[in-house]
Amino acid sequence: MASLTRDALFIDGGWVSPKSDSSIEVINPTTEDVIATVPDASREDADRAVAAARAAFDSRSSTPREQRAEFLSRIGGAHGRENGYLAISEYLEVNSLQL
Repeated sequence: MASLTRDALFIDGGWVSPKSDSSIEVINPTTEDVIATVPDASREDADRAVAAARAAFDSRSSTPREQRAEFLSRIGGAHGRENGYLAISEYLEVNSLQL
């Protein structure tokens, strides 16, 4: 099975390079195959993400309710398009049965 490799972190609305070159392998517990490789975020990366979230909160909290609802609806649509992939990824990561 092919594995997914992600070499960036999604922070402040975009993909950014992590401060470290370290990565984490996501393992299928049944087969012990590597199903993904993701960045090992540092404390500095986490601090950047928290700072971005705090800054976004200030502007988003003053956004009218209708505009926030439209934004959430768009996110839901994007999630729906990726639903099959997300379901399989989650299944492979946590399930103890083989497909």
